[in-house]
Amino acid sequence: MKKKITLFLSIPALLFSLASCGDNPGGDSTNEPIVLSYGEICTTYTGFCEELPLRAPENSVDGLYDWVAENRSFVLIVTKKEACGCWEDFEPIVSRANTDYNLGIRYVYMEDLPIDNPFNIYVESKVKMPTICFFNNGVLKKQILYSGDNEAYKDYNAFINLLKKNVVFPKRYMISMEDLDKYIEDNKEFTIYYNRNACKDCGAMDEKYLNSWSTGNFTVSDPLLVFDFQPYYPKKPKDTDPKEAWDEYNEKLEDYNTYKKKYGLSYSEDVNPTFGFETGAVPTFQRRKGNEILDMIVTLNDSYNKETLKMDVTYFTRERVNAMPSLLEKEKYILSDYTFSEEQVKDRTTYRNAQYSIQLAAFEQFFKTYVK
Repeated sequence: MKKKITLFLSIPALLFSLASCGDNPGGDSTNEPIVLSYGEICTTYTGFCEELPLRAPENSVDGLYDWVAENRSFVLIVTKKEACGCWEDFEPIVSRANTDYNLGIRYVYMEDLPIDNPFNIYVESKVKMPTICFFNNGVLKKQILYSGDNEAYKDYNAFINLLKKNVVFPKRYMISMEDLDKYIEDNKEFTIYYNRNACKDCGAMDEKYLNSWSTGNFTVSDPLLVFDFQPYYPKKPKDTDPKEAWDEYNEKLEDYNTYKKKYGLSYSEDVNPTFGFETGAVPTFQRRKGNEILDMIVTLNDSYNKETLKMDVTYFTRERVNAMPSLLEKEKYILSDYTFSEEQVKDRTTYRNAQYSIQLAAFEQFFKTYVK
C-alpha cells in the first residue's frame, strides 16, 4: 500500500492557490462544508504514517492529478521544501489530526507547482507557507493562507475546529494491511470492504451505492473501512513472455490467494467455513470482531448456465443466507435455485441489471445494519 497515492482525492482538487498572507484567492463563496471522500486508518506509526506517508512522493503533483481526476474531496497542505519555524509548529498538529481522526491530509511543496500550474494554485516566492486548501469534487473550494494571527496554525484544537467548520469527516477509511492486522489483533469490531481499484464489479458497487452514500452531509459513528487488494494482485503476463515472468506471476498469485484466505474471503474450514466464497472475490463486505467474521456478503460474482439459464455459481446459497444475521425475509435472497428469464440475459448490461436488482436490496440490509 505504499503507493496508495490514489488516496490523493482528485486533480481539480489541487486548485490550492498559494497567495500572499491574508489573501484567500480562488475557491467559491458558499459556506456548505465539504464531505471528504476518504480518510486513512493509520495507527501503527509514531508521527507520520510509514505505510501511507503523509508527505507526497517525489513527483507529488503527479499523485495529486490522480485525486483530482477521481473528483475526490480532500484537505491539502502546501509548504516549502526548506522548513520554516511556522511549518515546524504546524506539522505536528497536522500529524496529530491525521492520527486522531484518520483524515489522510497530505502536503506538497510549492516549488513543485509552476506559477501557471493547471490547478490555479497561486505560487509566489513571497508567499508565506504553509497554507491550507480545501478541495471539493476535485476543485479548489477554499484556501486559508498562513498568518501569524491564525490560531489554527499554532494550536491543535483551533485547527480541529477549523476543519469541523469546513468539512464533513469521511465515512470511508482506507486501511493498510499492517493496520488491518492490528485491528484484528486488538479484537476490534468493524465493517470492512475488500475491493480492487481496477475491479469493474467494485466500480459498479461504488457507482450504484457507495459514492452517493459517502457524499451525504452526515457523519457516521461506525464507518466503513476499505482495503484495496490491487497492490497485491499480479498482472498476468502475455503468452509470449519468458518463463521467469510466469514464475513470478504464479508466485504472486499464490500470495494473493493466501491473503484472501487469511482475511476470510475464500472458503476454508479453518478460517471461514460459514461465509467463505469459492477462492475469494471482490467486492466483499465483512462485519468482524477480531478474527471472528460475524457477517459477510459478496456481490456481483454470480454466473448462470447458458443452456438452462439457472444460476450455477452464487454467494447467495441457502446456507450462507440463513447464516447472515443482517438479512430479513431470507428466503427471497436465496439465489442458488434462481432461473433467469431470456429477457434478463439478452445482453450483458441487462443481465448485470438483473443481478443488481436482486442483490442490492440484500446488500443494503447488510450495510445499514452495521455502517451507521
